[in-house]
Amino acid sequence: MHPSELQKGLKSDFSLKNQPNRNVDKKEKEFDKFTMTFKKDFLEKFDNILKRIVGNKFDDAKKEIRDKAKQIELENQMMISGLDDPLEGHNSLTILDEFLYQFEDEYSNFFDERIELQELCDYFSREKVMTSFMYFIYTGKIITK
Repeated sequence: MHPSELQKGLKSDFSLKNQPNRNVDKKEKEFDKFTMTFKKDFLEKFDNILKRIVGNKFDDAKKEIRDKAKQIELENQMMISGLDDPLEGHNSLTILDEFLYQFEDEYSNFFDERIELQELCDYFSREKVMTSFMYFIYTGKIITK
């Protein structure tokens, strides 16, 4: 290949000015992948985690969580039905996503800075965060000790 042909091939819309945008895109893709894997693993371990937290009250606890999920689903449907364009509404989230959003929000308020799920898992551990997330879903409170 002639050097001039190589130079032509290198000329494109690449720009260092776009580098911050590419880093944001990369971070967002990593975040999405991490969150999807976390949710999948959490759902697979759901019963075991809940049993560790509530012990013999498992059936009652699972019913309470199911009722909370139904309430969120109902609120989301009511909110979306009142919108002209439901896709523009802020709550086209799944119920699990809604719980995750609230969970991150509570820890962000506790630490007084924006905290994401991946950061929590990096700092504490994935298993501890899953347990804390289940505790949050069940009680509506975060573990602060």
